[in-house]
Amino acid sequence: MTRNSSTSSFKALEANQVADWVEQLDLENQALRECISRCADTLINRDLANEDRDSASSRRKGLAVLLEASDVHAATHMPSPAHLRAKQLLQSRVLKSGTNANFFEHGQVSLDLELDRSSVLMEEQLRHERTRFTSLDVEVDALQRDLTATQERQQTLENAELEERLRHDALITSEMRQMQLELFQLDEEASTLGPKLQQMELHGRAVKALGRLLKFITQEGLAREALWRWRCLLPP
Repeated sequence: MTRNSSTSSFKALEANQVADWVEQLDLENQALRECISRCADTLINRDLANEDRDSASSRRKGLAVLLEASDVHAATHMPSPAHLRAKQLLQSRVLKSGTNANFFEHGQVSLDLELDRSSVLMEEQLRHERTRFTSLDVEVDALQRDLTATQERQQTLENAELEERLRHDALITSEMRQMQLELFQLDEEASTLGPKLQQMELHGRAVKALGRLLKFITQEGLAREALWRWRCLLPP
């Protein structure tokens, strides 16, 4: 019984730890989603008038990543407002500061090349993030399965302990009833034997009295009693 209780306590502790891990992973995923949302808002709502070439390049890379990440769920989800706004910004090629958005031909070519290079880099980063999110999802699923299995094992142990305790209580109850029945039978026997013992005691006293009386009735007994009394009267 003590060993089963220790095992149950250990399983309960393990289940609590698994639940804490799952909750921490969920919080981490939520924090990452909020960070991505803030980055998207920053990229879309940035002040273009004070943007230099490096900032424009960084923003373009971020918008490309945002579009690539949004296209992942395009088959099952409607495009988000952030996705549509980022697409419009890229299509209008708002890639550098000021209101002058006229590009020379050689500048356009260099920007296209830079866009291609940055797209490749962003794709690699995106694959890395996808792999990380996939591994996190797999880990969460595994932890949830472990939690479910642990809870099932804990429930099984608790049910087994409860069944054992009920069986033990039933056995003790049965033994107590048997002992009560035996005590009742002993009380009945004692109440029956009491009068018999009294009768036997009275019978024994009567037999002793009759024996003493018979000693005086017979001559031999009378002579023996007289001799015994005479000897008692002699000096030592």
